[in-house]
Amino acid sequence: MIRFFLLMLISATGFAADTDALKAEIQKLTADQKATYGIAYHNLTTGEELLINAHDRMHAASTMKVPVMMQLFAKMERGELDLKRKLPVVNKFKSIVDGSPYTISTDWERELHGKEGEEVPIEEMIRLMIVRSSNLATNILIALADAKQTTALMRGFGAKNIQVLRGVEDIKAFEAGLSNESTAHDMMKVMIACATSPAFKQSSREKMLAILRGQEDRKTIPAGLPEDAVVANKTGAISRVQHDAAVVDLPDGTRYVLVIFARDFDDQRPRVIETGAAISRAVYRHVAGR
Repeated sequence: MIRFFLLMLISATGFAADTDALKAEIQKLTADQKATYGIAYHNLTTGEELLINAHDRMHAASTMKVPVMMQLFAKMERGELDLKRKLPVVNKFKSIVDGSPYTISTDWERELHGKEGEEVPIEEMIRLMIVRSSNLATNILIALADAKQTTALMRGFGAKNIQVLRGVEDIKAFEAGLSNESTAHDMMKVMIACATSPAFKQSSREKMLAILRGQEDRKTIPAGLPEDAVVANKTGAISRVQHDAAVVDLPDGTRYVLVIFARDFDDQRPRVIETGAAISRAVYRHVAGR
């Protein structure tokens, strides 16, 4: 028994020494930048964890689309929703401030915009919401998921500060200070739940991760990893925000979650993206012992 506790103590001490070195490396990468970073790393294989400014609340940007997807899968598992059901593609939504109507501008995801008036399966809308970050798909789906219920589900996973309040491009809500928020730590909890929570069937977890692995924006966390790493990630970007959250699987069976949030960087977005890739590379080298 004594030997067991000694081994546990040695292991914990080793983690601390290793994460101190990783923390110092990450802080060096971000030291001379105006941007505020929130970093959360959790190794699902070993339990090792590192948090840097991870409880700083930030605009969630499109990372909030992961909780929406999870809520829809939860409703499917409760028998409340058939993901193969088709929904009409409409572009008219109500502001949470006063119920006034607004529309989604034609963003980089044009496929769904081209199908207005048609019906599209929910599962296809989920895919477009994640892999192409379709704002139109998001607003159609969040009405189905229910923002309050989505936030409540995340609370159950230990995400204590995340707030899913509304769809995107609700300008009146934005001006009133009503925005979707998260911390890097909370998004880490969300991604851990997506990958491992027994609240979902294994088949649902595998489907959600498969959707996230189709993410088309690969410039941050995936860019810092070798080609044989399998990355399930969701990015988020608005004017002064650049986020990425990922579940990373390595060939040796190691799995970890990494979340990189950044805000207040003015016109330095390219540098923030490059720094995110460098942080991802540093975490990978740490995990792989290189």
